[in-house]
Amino acid sequence: QMGLNDVDAESLNKVLIFPNPTENIVRFDTQKAKVENIEIYSSLGTLVYKNEVLPKEFNFSKFGSGMYFINITTQKGVQIEKIIVK
Repeated sequence: QMGLNDVDAESLNKVLIFPNPTENIVRFDTQKAKVENIEIYSSLGTLVYKNEVLPKEFNFSKFGSGMYFINITTQKGVQIEKIIVK
């Protein structure tokens, strides 16, 4: 059994990205993570977005459907997430 005190501290330092898969828009919830950089790449490795500030949401409509990789750099390291855009 797990209680509130058993929550993994590392998971609190991750950025939540939802919904996935998405139609066009993904939202970010930083939880307690301190974001230093965000980069979004297409499945071909093309950089489509880069910023030092994490937006509350990102719209993929001008990039089209497919698979994208989101690299988020925090003080704890790099988080890489795969996003499917329908």
